[in-house]
Amino acid sequence: MTDFFNFFNNPFKILLLSFVILLSLMWLFLPFAIYGLRNRLDKIISILESISSSIRETKKKDYSPENHQSPIFSKEKHPEDTK
Repeated sequence: MTDFFNFFNNPFKILLLSFVILLSLMWLFLPFAIYGLRNRLDKIISILESISSSIRETKKKDYSPENHQSPIFSKEKHPEDTK
């Protein structure tokens, strides 16, 4: 029993034991965390794909010179310019 308490007298052994315990806990729980994230990442990817496809279609539809009217070259006058 005294050998067990002598093990904790050395700080290096305490650090080594805590590192081994931490590493073993990570080894045990990390795969579950990764597999839990996969579903959420798949949902995020599908949402981003739908957003990018809608942006792509909007650019195709609205990016023509007839549809694009810049306020700088607009023929309408701003209300402050009429004063």
